[in-house]
Amino acid sequence: DLSGAEKLYQEVLNKDDKNFNANFLLGTLFASTKRFELALTKLEKAKAINPNYADTYNNLANVYKEQNKIELAKKNYNLAIKINPKHINAIDNLGIIFLQENELSLAEANFEKAISINPNFINAHYNLGLAYVKHGKLLKAKESYLKVIQINPNFVIALNALGNISNSLEKTNDAIYYYKKAININPNYADVHNNLGNVLKDSGKFEKAISCYKKA
Repeated sequence: DLSGAEKLYQEVLNKDDKNFNANFLLGTLFASTKRFELALTKLEKAKAINPNYADTYNNLANVYKEQNKIELAKKNYNLAIKINPKHINAIDNLGIIFLQENELSLAEANFEKAISINPNFINAHYNLGLAYVKHGKLLKAKESYLKVIQINPNFVIALNALGNISNSLEKTNDAIYYYKKAININPNYADVHNNLGNVLKDSGKFEKAISCYKKA
């Protein structure tokens, strides 16, 4: 119950406005409910009380990223990593910014670093796949997405991505297999129906393709 938690943190701060945990947790709650200016106020207060807690900088960076203040986001992710060099969320989040800026080598390095710290960190494997696709490294991207579904077989966006890569590599049967697997997990995933329809159409299976487009 977020409203109950918010009330509790406010009560603590009414008695002690320098309580680190209450400032940090309330700022994080404000961020999760997209009240970004309030989030910044509380997280900055938490940072002033304890400047050595990496999560504060990571959460500040997340807010700045949401506000499209990219340089401030990067600065705070780097501060989080400086305090805790194994902060995989900050490393991964910084990689996402590099990916959006088309700094693909930097993005890949960040995702690979996160994976080296935690080989089962699924977000970093998925994001590394995105970077490889953007970089034109389709076989490496396929490896990353296969790792994603090894960790979580129901990760449908990775199955869809595997279908797209297989289609690009002209592995039609593989593409159909991955798209159908994604649809079995989430029958309402419109993009996959559309992608499967395209593959079937290109294979000359027009009636089956039309059936897929109707479900998209």
